[in-house]
Amino acid sequence: MKALQDPKLKNAQLFLKRLPWLIGERLFISILISFLICLLAAGLIFYRCAWKIREAEPSAQETTIKFKKDIFQSLTEEWAEREAAFQAAEEKEYPNLFD
Repeated sequence: MKALQDPKLKNAQLFLKRLPWLIGERLFISILISFLICLLAAGLIFYRCAWKIREAEPSAQETTIKFKKDIFQSLTEEWAEREAAFQAAEEKEYPNLFD
């Protein structure tokens, strides 16, 4: 218990006990300070996440687009097969199971 006899620790303990009362007595200033701290934290997060990324963005390289006719042809054939199957399903008559 000699550690509590230290005057610096006693002062710190007394200050921490009175801190909620001090904040309550000066509520407007406390709210302003906490608001400014939140603004600084949000600005720091924005700077680290958005602004730095925009600065470090690499330049876009120009690429040419090549049209592959064989792949396009296979896709159009598959679409035609699917359309034919869809049309065949429309024309087919199914028996009524509840009659």
